[in-house]
Amino acid sequence: MKTTIKILLFILIFSSCKKNVRKINHVEFYYPNKEEFIEKDKYKLVDIKTFENYNALIDSVENLKYSSKQTFLKLEDEKATYNILASTFFGQDYPPIIKFKNILSISSDSILKNSKYPIDSLKIVLKRDLENFGRNDSLSDSPKKLIVSITTDLHNLENLIIKICSTFNEIKTTSTDSLQLNLQLNKRLEIVPPPPKTLK
Repeated sequence: MKTTIKILLFILIFSSCKKNVRKINHVEFYYPNKEEFIEKDKYKLVDIKTFENYNALIDSVENLKYSSKQTFLKLEDEKATYNILASTFFGQDYPPIIKFKNILSISSDSILKNSKYPIDSLKIVLKRDLENFGRNDSLSDSPKKLIVSITTDLHNLENLIIKICSTFNEIKTTSTDSLQLNLQLNKRLEIVPPPPKTLK
């Protein structure tokens, strides 16, 4: 009986220590940056799990944008908490004018940027765009102007966002430039513009 009690006490103490270690090692990230979270009246916390499907979530994001607010997503895995201010292209009287080169479109299995890439190429493609700073005219003008546009189903959304955020964090730790991650949720992947016609 005493041995059983000792084992139970050991399990409780071990579990408690494990939770405390997790809290100490748990990191909190903010996108696009922490400063954007200061004015709390400009965003609203949205729980992905409360929506029936992805389109219903996008409708909510658009409605918030009509009232000049951003969607605040708070996602978590074993390593970190990801605080994200997300938006969408629509939700206004007319969509903003955005250059194609400043859009990186991502779905669960592919990436669109001038051509199509597998999702496994995320780090290479995202890093190339983030660190371009207008040097290559087919890539983004700057990290501030670059929009990562996400289109997927509700079931895969959380994992995909965490994958994008984690990849961005890896890039940021090895970059000497000032980088930020701007996420948008959209109902479709952006169409890749056709190559310019050659004058005869």
